[in-house]
Parts: sequence; structure tokens; C-alpha cells
Amino acid sequence: MNALVTRPLASRVAVRTAGQLRTKTSLIPPNVANLGELGKINSTHRQHHPEIFSKLKHLYAHLPKGPRPAHKPTGLWDRYYHKYVVTESPWLIVHLLGVLIPTGYYISYFKGGHCKYPSHAGGLIDLI
Repeated sequence: MNALVTRPLASRVAVRTAGQLRTKTSLIPPNVANLGELGKINSTHRQHHPEIFSKLKHLYAHLPKGPRPAHKPTGLWDRYYHKYVVTESPWLIVHLLGVLIPTGYYISYFKGGHCKYPSHAGGLIDLI
């Protein structure tokens, strides 16, 4: 009980994941996050530090505005993903079964010992 009381609060608080920390640090502009730049600033008036505030003005002026543009699928997997997975198409289940059934047949026939060629047979049987 004493160990719990004597430990500092920071060690008792749950550790944040890297993802949580990254999302919070990415919101801070790069010039403000730099400790060297913060040491130069004694005043928040932009007349006192025109070079720093001009960099910040340039940063915020060039941030994208409005909604994010729609992603245009380019590759084979991207087109398949947007056509069947994103739209929640029932054809996705048909495609999944179309891959799993022949794969299961191949495994049971060639690796299960039912093939007439002895070099193919015995894959899984020998392991058991």
C-alpha cells in the first residue's frame, strides 16, 4: 500500500500508445514545436518576431482547405476493394467461397493422400 502512495502520479497513469501521442504532436506546427524557436520568443506580438510569424503564416496559408479529395483507385487491388468491399457487395462472399472451395479441394486431394501419383500423396498424412 505504501508503494502505491509514494510513487508519483505519472507512473500510476496508464501509458499512452504511440498512435495517441502521434496524433497530438501532429497538430502542433513545426516551428512552434521546435524548442530552439520557442527560446527566441519573449513576446507573442508578431511585430517583435516577424521571421517566425511569417513562417507560421506561410504554413497555415498552404494547409489544404475543404474536404479531402476522393481517392481514385489505380491498382487492381484498389479497384476491387472500392467496388466490392467499400460498397458492401454480396459478391464479396461469392468471391471468397470461389477461392476457399477450390483451395480446400486441392489441399484435401493432393495433400490428403487421395492422389493416384505416390509422389504427390502423403503430405499431411506423413505429418500426423
